[in-house]
Amino acid sequence: MAKNIEPQDSPNNDVYDYRIALYGYSGSGKTCLLAALAMEHYVNPAGFHATWLTAPGQTGRLWLEHSIEELKNRQIPQPNPNAAEYLTLDFSFTCGGQHYRVQLIDYAGELISPKLSDTENANRLHKELEGKDALLILAPTTPIAKDNQDFGSNLHDLYRSFSQLVKKRDLPIALVFNMWDRHGDLKHADPECEWQKLEQYLQLDKKIPSSHIPQRVLYDGLQSALIRNNDSYTPGDLWRRYLSFRDNQPINHNFMAFPLSAFGSCEIVKLPEGISFERPKEVTPLQSFGLEDPFFWALYRCDELRATVQYQQESVKFEYLSKELDKINLYPKVLQFLFVVNINDLYREALKLHKDLVNTKKHRRYTEEQLAITKERILKVERIREDLNSVRWKHAITASSATIVVLLSLALIIEFAIDYHQFIKSEDILRNPMAILEDRQWAETYQESYVRAPLWRHWLYAHFQRSRDQVAQNLQEQRQSYLIGQETAVWDKTILNSNSETLEKYLQLYPKGSHADEARLMLGQLKFAQDDGAWQAALLAGKEQDVLAYLDQYPLGRHAEEARKTLIRLTSTKSWKEFKTEYLEALENASLVTAANMLTGRPIGDTPEETELRKDFPDQASRIITIKLREWKERNDIATWAEAVSYLEQLRRISNNVWSPEKRQLVVNQALSQIKQTWDRSLYQDVINYRTLDRLNDYLANAPLQTMRQEVMSYLEYLNKRQAENSFTLTLSNMALNTVHSDVIYKFFVKAKNVQIKRASSADAVDLAITFRAMSTDNVPIGVEVWAYHWVGENTLLGSAKIRLSMPNLIKDGSMVVPVYDDKLVKTGEVRLAISGGAGNEPTLPEWRMP
Repeated sequence: MAKNIEPQDSPNNDVYDYRIALYGYSGSGKTCLLAALAMEHYVNPAGFHATWLTAPGQTGRLWLEHSIEELKNRQIPQPNPNAAEYLTLDFSFTCGGQHYRVQLIDYAGELISPKLSDTENANRLHKELEGKDALLILAPTTPIAKDNQDFGSNLHDLYRSFSQLVKKRDLPIALVFNMWDRHGDLKHADPECEWQKLEQYLQLDKKIPSSHIPQRVLYDGLQSALIRNNDSYTPGDLWRRYLSFRDNQPINHNFMAFPLSAFGSCEIVKLPEGISFERPKEVTPLQSFGLEDPFFWALYRCDELRATVQYQQESVKFEYLSKELDKINLYPKVLQFLFVVNINDLYREALKLHKDLVNTKKHRRYTEEQLAITKERILKVERIREDLNSVRWKHAITASSATIVVLLSLALIIEFAIDYHQFIKSEDILRNPMAILEDRQWAETYQESYVRAPLWRHWLYAHFQRSRDQVAQNLQEQRQSYLIGQETAVWDKTILNSNSETLEKYLQLYPKGSHADEARLMLGQLKFAQDDGAWQAALLAGKEQDVLAYLDQYPLGRHAEEARKTLIRLTSTKSWKEFKTEYLEALENASLVTAANMLTGRPIGDTPEETELRKDFPDQASRIITIKLREWKERNDIATWAEAVSYLEQLRRISNNVWSPEKRQLVVNQALSQIKQTWDRSLYQDVINYRTLDRLNDYLANAPLQTMRQEVMSYLEYLNKRQAENSFTLTLSNMALNTVHSDVIYKFFVKAKNVQIKRASSADAVDLAITFRAMSTDNVPIGVEVWAYHWVGENTLLGSAKIRLSMPNLIKDGSMVVPVYDDKLVKTGEVRLAISGGAGNEPTLPEWRMP
């Protein structure tokens, strides 16, 4: 699948769906495979796609970036360093809406040691592969390392060690026959042909190959160790296995072989120094074949293994719940809650198991038999959950009832103890003639609250100790006894002081005492005397604040009405000089509303000067508005204009007694019209000058008159289209070449789309067009190729161009001429590109007009 050349960073997350290890001897092609996986290459026919996630923390990131850069320069990358730390890379594999985040581990060192036995090597591999989910073994079909003279022996050692490893754990292993392009031209459109070539290469139709093939030894050994019930070979078995896994059919085994070419067709480059090396014929994109296939097979098989484990765990949970429910059902339903301690835990486990079963029912790696059993279990778990819920509610209701009874009894007992303590304390105080007044008041208040409390309060004490009627009668007897002995002493003390505080305290203690009427008469006389004294003091001062102070203290006093009349008189006689000074100061500050309110609030007098002030106010207001209007316009500030509109709107509330409504509306409306026109024109001029979304939206939101709303809306719609993706049609026409060839193929690439057409001659008219979506501000990649087609041999490149089109310039001009060059960078002609579509022509913005 094609890759982004500049992959985006992924989140810094250490959680992976799977970890896959890559293993192969030095020179087996791991570096080329990983670099090709991260670069742009041919699309995988199965729809498999992989993207390199360049997140930090990958130990192989810098090495892979360097390898990709070498490939872009059409050089074969150097092998990865033989370091102690393994190289890790993060990839995202996607197909059919399913996503996997995978960490690939590249073992740069040699994990198989000739000095160790097969068992020791297997133990070493087992330790190294701990925590890995799958393994890819690279077995190149051509040993390219010059120093690797024991290629067959190495593969045989590899087979022995891995055959021992599979006995220790269930590990999917994909055997990758890479460098497959060495066996002829790759048929990307017909992958079945390549699988047939692999079967022929391995001589799978022969039980014993006619010629020794080291890769066949490794293939046979791993297949016999990893595939159970391995039947005899039938032609096309490899291809049928591949189709089955690609079409989401069960895999059911831990071994699969794949043909793979990281780069596709290669060419040999000879340098003048006599050095030669191979390099890919094409780099963007690489002509890769089967690059993602082994990875997706390993991921699908890992899914199967996890599904099997999950199915087994669900089976254990289901059996456990079924047995526990059987234990519960041994008891009668009315007694089940008495014998089951963990009902709630069982119910929660049933809920979780039901949720897991419903989710796993959708698992694409469950077998049909497992799905059928899961569907039946869902119904049984629902019944188990209902039974447990019934027992759980019975247990909850019984437990809640018992808890309520216990709490209610405990509350009654605690309240009884408190009542007992409080009553003893209150009765001791009431019986003590020397008790202080505050304690006696507390004791009486407590017993009064006891008498008035609802029936459910003090219930135990009222039934077993003191009824409310008994307490009320005893309290009344105590009060009478106390009052007879104490009232005379309290009254003597009150008469001695004779102030309002002592009189009020006596009435509070003895509201119905023998001296209560006399105390109220004396208290009233004292209050009258205080009222008269305060009023006489206010009259003597003769100031507004003193009269106001009296009214604040005695709002309903004996002299309150007289005080209000005096206050009006003092206000109306305010000095004319003080009023005139404040009035002229308000006019000078352009506070017209304040000045008008002063005239409105002042009683109309008969003096000529006051009459002249009222008559002159409209002229003064018109003069001030004219001055302010000129200042507002000169400042050219939106905040000032908004303040001006608010100022003028306030003038509408001036009383008709000081400014006639006809003249006031005429002056105010004219000023408002000029301010709003200036404001509206300024906002629209910003639209013309800048032509941005902010200026357009600012006009629509704040322009007071909206005279140019229609034009602004049209331009806003145009800008929104320009800033969104639009449909464009790019046409290739009028191609001019320096040579004329028969059977010409034109190829035209725009973004991810391509079109090609064949013509009998390069001089024929060209009519190629591609519709694509892009932003009007984008730089769109485009490629044009012209090939001379030959019936025999390879096609000849007549000219090509790879550029990035500037959409703003192309839209503005409508067309452009692009030169084309052959593979030796010699100009062979030029093509003309024309564009149509998009947001359309830019609307005109006329000058501002009067409303």
